[in-house]
Amino acid sequence: MLPSREALVTWTLRVLAPLFVLLAVVGAVRNYTEVPHWDMWPSYVDFYLRIGEGHGGDWWSLHNEHRIVLARLLFWLDHRLFSGTLWFLLVVNYLLVFAAFLTFRAILRERAGADADSKPVTLASLFVLLCLFSWMQKENLTWGFQSQFFLAQWLPLLALWLLYRATRPVPEASRDFALACIVGVLCIMTMASGVIALPLMVVYAALQRMGWRRIGVLAALAVLCLVAYFTDYQSTPGHGSLRDVLRYRPEKLVQYVLLYLGSPWFHMVKERSLPLGQLAGLALVVLASVQAVRCLRAPREHALQLCLLAFIMYIGGTAFGTGAGRLVFGLRQATAERYTTPALMAWMALLALYLPTVLRQLAGWRHRIVWPLLALLALLLVLQLDARRSQRPMLFERDVAAVAMELGVLDHEQLIRIIFSPELGVYYGARAAPVDLSVFGRPWLKDAGTLLGRPAGPVPEAACRGALVQMDTLPGEPGFRRLVGWIAPATGENNIHTLRVVDPAGDVVGYALASERNRKPRADLGNVADTRFFKGYVLTRAAHGPLAVVPADAGCALRVTGPPAPPFDITPTIMALSKVNVTSGAVLRNEGWQGTDYLRSSAPGFRTLGTIIQGDQDTGTIQLRLKRGAAFVYRNGPVNGSQRFQVDDGRQFAGTMPRADRWSAVVFDNPLLPQEFTLTLTDAGAGWGEWSAIGIIDKP
Repeated sequence: MLPSREALVTWTLRVLAPLFVLLAVVGAVRNYTEVPHWDMWPSYVDFYLRIGEGHGGDWWSLHNEHRIVLARLLFWLDHRLFSGTLWFLLVVNYLLVFAAFLTFRAILRERAGADADSKPVTLASLFVLLCLFSWMQKENLTWGFQSQFFLAQWLPLLALWLLYRATRPVPEASRDFALACIVGVLCIMTMASGVIALPLMVVYAALQRMGWRRIGVLAALAVLCLVAYFTDYQSTPGHGSLRDVLRYRPEKLVQYVLLYLGSPWFHMVKERSLPLGQLAGLALVVLASVQAVRCLRAPREHALQLCLLAFIMYIGGTAFGTGAGRLVFGLRQATAERYTTPALMAWMALLALYLPTVLRQLAGWRHRIVWPLLALLALLLVLQLDARRSQRPMLFERDVAAVAMELGVLDHEQLIRIIFSPELGVYYGARAAPVDLSVFGRPWLKDAGTLLGRPAGPVPEAACRGALVQMDTLPGEPGFRRLVGWIAPATGENNIHTLRVVDPAGDVVGYALASERNRKPRADLGNVADTRFFKGYVLTRAAHGPLAVVPADAGCALRVTGPPAPPFDITPTIMALSKVNVTSGAVLRNEGWQGTDYLRSSAPGFRTLGTIIQGDQDTGTIQLRLKRGAAFVYRNGPVNGSQRFQVDDGRQFAGTMPRADRWSAVVFDNPLLPQEFTLTLTDAGAGWGEWSAIGIIDKP
């Protein structure tokens, strides 16, 4: 016997709601890393150091346009009580989501009324629960830094809910009003959008005729908080301004706001349709506006509805402010995962607003409500199942970036994985590593930088299977080389994570990490099972001689010989053009380098020769006759490996060109170079991001 439509919906929601929460927790575990990411370096790691140094004003200082006081309190507690492991911050994120659910559940029960059937209300609550834990907002759920995103939505909702409760003629009304005032003030300590909360509360109190004393208190708090917030306020460099957007791109701002509000629907169709997201945002605005027109005719009779409408206006104001500052980054930026949290909260408020209508539809369990609901749940489930995916490759690369920070290696390609400025990454690493703060206090990284130059101790005689795959020069970093390879320790040694690189004198000259074990044989790894990739750094002075890669707690060592030193030094610098001395007359052969770089760069007196003619798929070879000391500028695409160099016949100098994401000076100053030589540059990469370009003086 087939289950009834009522039973089908009931059991689907009762199974899916806890499953969504469980999958969200699984996703947090799968994405967990001890390495701080992006904005956490200045506002989590360095913030704690500065507070310890007596910079108390940093509690109130701006982070971009936000004053994240409450989040900073959580950051401080994570360092102080939990050694900066980040688990505490992730747990807080999930507790804040659950707190938002409890608030919505109370609102749903109040909205349904005392006479409503409790079962449909419970089902609506379960639907809200699974939506609030939806994986479409995974950036907020898995990043310990994002507690302010949850606080910035939940606290205004709570403040408005408490203010609504204060309108009721009950003894607790005065207490609820006082709590609403406290929470309203806390809102400005979440994010910039929090400044909207108290003004909205003033408007709500006026519509409810709560009395001049209460309205006056709220108005005074709103003014004081606005003055405090915008004193010494500075706009974020690189962001847009509201005045410019309204003057030159008002239609784009409207599109941005609608897409922001409709982003959950955009994500449910696997990011295939910006118009769908905008239509969904428009639907939210229209549905809320219909309710607003009806409620404003008799505001005191619709106190709870106006509370929900005020919250939706708050989210709309958040979208508007975000668009004013970030529209410069493009319309699609409105669909960023972190912005899905406020959009989801707005949709849950809309559900509560229309709850009586929804309950009437559920009363008959008609086809027109059951099947669309089940289809919606199916789309959400497909998204939620993504939480199971392993993130180990990405997390391993972040761990290696932390090694670069610990050793003080300016590796642009690696550091950009965890911080927006590699130079700042080296700076923050130099401040945090000596005091073992955050990830630098973990056993696998602690004091790794102090090992360099010290005796390594006994090196096992037994040989590990493995190979050194590549050793890369690092633009702007003369002191280190990046090394990558694979290793297969002896049978039964499965806990390898850290590796020391030892020179023939027995001193530690490098440090590397091993990835998780690859159990299956692979042809490119000699058909050996139980292998591990390793990646790390070695001192340049030792990089080109015999080395031993020694896994910790293993009974073997991998003995390798580094490649010969490259014939050039490559350095990214704003003064790169001043170093150029190669002219157009040095070009002997040019097959496919008649194009340019992706920015189509040009400068007076200089000529750009690149492999982008039609697009990234173009390839080519260029040959130049140079003298020792020759210099030109070079850059390549975000994907490198197919761009190679060769000096003369390649017997002494040949290899892969390093990654150069900006124009870099290439100086051929190796003393082993002949006085004159032929340089051949080949770009064989035909995929996305595979291109090369040089800049030389435009004269014979």
